[in-house]
Amino acid sequence: MPTHKEHRKYCRERGISSEACDFVNKLIDFPEEILPEVLKTKGLKSYLGERLGRIFEELIYAIYLNLEKPPSHGAVHGVWKGDCRLTQAYRKMLEEIAGYFYGEEGREAVRLHLELDLPEHIEHELSLYLLEDVKGSQYIPYERRYLPIVGLLRRAIGKKDIEEIIRYIKRYGKIERVKEIMNKQSCVVPGKTFGELIEEIEELRWLKPLKDLV
Repeated sequence: MPTHKEHRKYCRERGISSEACDFVNKLIDFPEEILPEVLKTKGLKSYLGERLGRIFEELIYAIYLNLEKPPSHGAVHGVWKGDCRLTQAYRKMLEEIAGYFYGEEGREAVRLHLELDLPEHIEHELSLYLLEDVKGSQYIPYERRYLPIVGLLRRAIGKKDIEEIIRYIKRYGKIERVKEIMNKQSCVVPGKTFGELIEEIEELRWLKPLKDLV
């Protein structure tokens, strides 16, 4: 993930004030700390209700009842996997919160932060699907113990070790699952499949051997 310093530089270079950039960086990267306090701001919930309509009520329900806490930074990447409507609504809510405090430059700061994070967000969303229904364990000789395959695959994804990822995919018969995933539309970039995004975004090209499996 880009650092706060990189986000601030990217944001400031595009004419956004330091205050708006810093507020948005915290709002997006530490929502579990920032959101509960921010949502206590007088008039904010009414404003969000007017701007977002009924979906705001659904977001509040999903955040506070289903998750029992505001979503973490990691959740922002994919938010609710498979629910593109809530994913996009959550991001719209972040824009409107920033807009409440900093106007249009606040909304633009949110868009810029997510723009810089885009490749990592797509990778995270894709990894959620790759790790789905992965079961069992494997003996690791150099560690002298069995480890969950899901953990080993997650480690390989984190290291961007495409050869290791493909070995697990082939070993455990997940090629058909990969085919399904490549044809699935991303919630991070609605209207685009993971296969299309891997072709289009340079930072995702390391995943091309995975796409080429199908």
